[in-house]
Amino acid sequence: MGTLSFEEVGNTIKRILDEQDMTQQALATAIGVSKQVMNKIVAGNKAINVTEISSIATALGTTVDVLLAPSGVIKQSDFLDCLNHIQNQHTREKLLFLADVMQEILYLEEVVDANHNTESKR
Repeated sequence: MGTLSFEEVGNTIKRILDEQDMTQQALATAIGVSKQVMNKIVAGNKAINVTEISSIATALGTTVDVLLAPSGVIKQSDFLDCLNHIQNQHTREKLLFLADVMQEILYLEEVVDANHNTESKR
């Protein structure tokens, strides 16, 4: 798995702002930063610290995981929305189980990649 850029995080924030019909100014006010700082975050021109990303997630009614998910990855909220349309409870349970398995696989992949990167630097 690659490293997520600040620009990609900014694009995700912009997409969620658009989906919620929320302005950058409103988000800036909600988290206590200037409009200029928020513009730099959304443009990917400012490193986002832990406090800011957490505050942004809270203000947008989402999670840090969603904001930091690489593009092209199905968001958990989208997956859960799809599950709501499945009538068969047994099918829903199987899909939730598969989602848990996929999360474990992705986690293990990250651990292996991190271990490989550490070893290759030696």
